[in-house]
Amino acid sequence: MTYSEISLQGEERLVSELAQLGVNYLSRQAVVPTIPRSPRIILAELVRQQSSRIRTALISLLLANPQYASQIPVHSNALVPEIL
Repeated sequence: MTYSEISLQGEERLVSELAQLGVNYLSRQAVVPTIPRSPRIILAELVRQQSSRIRTALISLLLANPQYASQIPVHSNALVPEIL
């Protein structure tokens, strides 16, 4: 499996999760069954996405689920990769 295939699978999973959380405007190439993950993980993955269309969904996610905003300051260190 190539890096781009792995990246696409991760993006599809995130788009499926976003749809379950009320962000339905992103198109999907496939329906990916998902198990709900913590807000911290979803927020971190959104910020790290290469695709700007996925990154901008962060705004819609926070509007649809305002309680997620409380997770940002607490877990902001998870959004930036560590520098060794």
